[in-house]
Amino acid sequence: MRTLTIVMIPALVLAGVSTAAALDCARVKALNAEGKRASDIARALGITTPDVQACLAYAQAIVTGKDVQARLATADTANSVLALPPGSEIKILSNRGDWIYAALPNTLRGWIPAKNAEQVRL
Repeated sequence: MRTLTIVMIPALVLAGVSTAAALDCARVKALNAEGKRASDIARALGITTPDVQACLAYAQAIVTGKDVQARLATADTANSVLALPPGSEIKILSNRGDWIYAALPNTLRGWIPAKNAEQVRL
C-alpha cells in the first residue's frame, strides 16, 4: 500500500493597486476609436490588455437618431439586426471609425452610426 502525502502550500496573494487608474485612458480610447484592437493598443502603449479593457469598460449610451438600424457590419448596406427607436439604451462595446459596436436591449449586438447615439456621462 502506498502512502500519499499532501503538502499544502499557502497561496501568496498580492494586494496590488490597479494600474488602470494611472493609465492615460483618453489615449487608449482615442486609439480604440481609430479601430485599433485592445491587444494592439496594449502593445503600443506598453500596458496589459486587461488595463486597456478597464479603460474601455462598457459605456452606457442612448440612441438619439430616428429610424436607427443596428447592423451586422460597419456599412449602411449591411443586414439589419434590430431597429432602435430614439431613447433606446445600449452599451458601447467598442468603436470603429464612425460606428459603435453595441450590446442592444434584446441581448443581441450590432453596429450603429456613432452620430445616432449619445454616451451617458455620469
